[in-house]
Amino acid sequence: AKRIALELPETEESTWFRTPAVKVRGKAFVRL
Repeated sequence: AKRIALELPETEESTWFRTPAVKVRGKAFVRL
């Protein structure tokens, strides 16, 4: 899921509530 999400435009790998996440324009998109 992370690999696919990071292929989308304007996404970045980050954390959200101390768990891995993918954000779009600084907003949470997928929590892993």
